Amino acid sequence: MKLKSFPEPELIRNIRFAAVIRNGEIIAPHGNTIIREGDEIYIAGLRDKVKAMVKWAYPDNKKIRRVITVGASKTGTQVAQELAKQDFDIRLIERDREQAVTLLNELNTKMIVINGDPSDSDVLDEAGVSACDVFIATGEDDESNILSCILAKRMGAKKTIVLTNKEEYADLVRKMDFIDCGFSRWVVAGNSILRHISAVNQVHTNAILHRAEAVVSEFEVKEFSKVSGKQIDGCKFPESTVLAMVFRDGQVLTPYGELPLMPGDLVAAITTPETEKKLAELFS
Repeated sequence: MKLKSFPEPELIRNIRFAAVIRNGEIIAPHGNTIIREGDEIYIAGLRDKVKAMVKWAYPDNKKIRRVITVGASKTGTQVAQELAKQDFDIRLIERDREQAVTLLNELNTKMIVINGDPSDSDVLDEAGVSACDVFIATGEDDESNILSCILAKRMGAKKTIVLTNKEEYADLVRKMDFIDCGFSRWVVAGNSILRHISAVNQVHTNAILHRAEAVVSEFEVKEFSKVSGKQIDGCKFPESTVLAMVFRDGQVLTPYGELPLMPGDLVAAITTPETEKKLAELFS
């Protein structure tokens, strides 16, 4: 259906369809945008409003119970510890027997630790991957992480998440149908640095999206900005740019056409790397 024909207008009044990812390409959604099977949709808004939208979209969504993690790396151990605190059914796979035993003794939880190769179907079967809600690969070997996720998905895991260390794998993972979510150490580190810079500079990038060549940027409206005092529909923003949220005096505003941008506003936008510079010029 088209977004302007959405059956629950009250539900989307306080949220923003910020971006649609289709076949690796970013689409700036508008009223005539047709939502198709396989689209990945980014929604922005207050937490409770977004949760209400997710609940409507997935009314029969079952609660996540079983989580299988791969690798007793520092990240893997930390993830497993945090999940165990929330009473998830955790199974951790580690190929190094000594490290697996040490981990089990240190964690002191009911978590099941399996010694074996995560890319071995028998090991995954022993871990109960067919009834797995989420499969997370955080080992030190990128190739093993990717392969284990693909295998886990084929064996019945509902959702697969992979962590990679090499920069060149970020684009590869993004295009894989068997991997639902990929995190790259260099992207996470880059985002952290950019957030630190943002405390000093007013124009900054908050996040790099993992599924498309797009970024989330924040811009402050200044007295002399070209968009200052203008309604959003009167601003000539670059194509493929979507304003996700406007922060004003501690409030989160949904950007709509008649909303004027005022000095001091902080505007979060989803844009491509190519158009980010053009957008920044309107706020400088």
